[in-house]
Amino acid sequence: MTIIKILAALIIFGIIILVHEFGHFIAAKACGVCVLEFSLGMGPRLFTIHGKETDYSLKLLPLGGSCQMKGEMDDDPEEAPDPDSFQNKAPWQRFLIIAAGPAFNFILSFIVAIILCTSIGSDLPVVDSVISGKPAEIAGILPGDRITKINSRNIKLYRELILYNSLHEGQQQEITVLRNGQKYKFSLVPEYDNQYGKYMIGISSSGNYVFPQNVFETLKYSYYELRYNVLLALDSLIYLINGHFSPDNVMGPVGIISNISETVEETIPYGIKILLLTVADYILLFGTNVGVFNLIPFPALDGGRLLLIIIEIIIGKPVNRKVENYINFIGFALLMVFMLIISINDIGRLL
Repeated sequence: MTIIKILAALIIFGIIILVHEFGHFIAAKACGVCVLEFSLGMGPRLFTIHGKETDYSLKLLPLGGSCQMKGEMDDDPEEAPDPDSFQNKAPWQRFLIIAAGPAFNFILSFIVAIILCTSIGSDLPVVDSVISGKPAEIAGILPGDRITKINSRNIKLYRELILYNSLHEGQQQEITVLRNGQKYKFSLVPEYDNQYGKYMIGISSSGNYVFPQNVFETLKYSYYELRYNVLLALDSLIYLINGHFSPDNVMGPVGIISNISETVEETIPYGIKILLLTVADYILLFGTNVGVFNLIPFPALDGGRLLLIIIEIIIGKPVNRKVENYINFIGFALLMVFMLIISINDIGRLL
């Protein structure tokens, strides 16, 4: 049982990383860039398959991957005159190659969202009941109302309402609902509930899952699922940046694998279908998170490299390659230190 749950966690993690690196790989090939090595994992190589121009490797630590391109780390494009070198490609081609990694994560997440929507449906933000004496009832919200907006954020799924309230505790809310085809607006402030230990507006919803009836609805609700996971990643990131960061609020690869393993273990008794849907849900969640995280404009991440290409396009000449490589090296080192700290904290929680 232990082997099965750990293997499931590694497969999920591996699929997400593999798809990300494959995005870089396929875009590089399409732009005529020579890929020297395509690898899954980090550290020592377990084995390598030598292709015509690319080595395909599996490495010991299942914590990442790479798509090593020819000329990628050259200091000066003039020193790498080969036409199949990364640095000698046009800025838009390099931009496409770098952006393809996160893009493929979002594509995978959208495909998985389609599977989940057609299998378990999507939760509509419809109010089932209103608790007497709570802010929602006092404001005038009624059972059957469909919440469409909170302040400036459009609401498509009930989970988006929960997410917004959890990250904006006790803040004034302007809630727009749809009732009998008409829009109504209500103003309220969530109230702290001692029983549950959190701020609540006093509504509940449980049975408003809807299944798509045609291709258009399938695509629409799948987009809503992807949108929710993107909002979850962005809101969580902003929440941490706004002063709520601590190692206990962040989970690294060790913690993620442990969390997935525990969930898989709890799911196995319910059958293969539930297990596969749980795996799909994790791929959607973490796949979207990897896509969003990599677009952060931080050195060594895809977002940081994309920012440098945008600067190059604006100023009309490349950023000094030595400076760029130095920045990326420092960024990578900081990321490794951060991952080490988080991993140590993950192990401490497990122990």
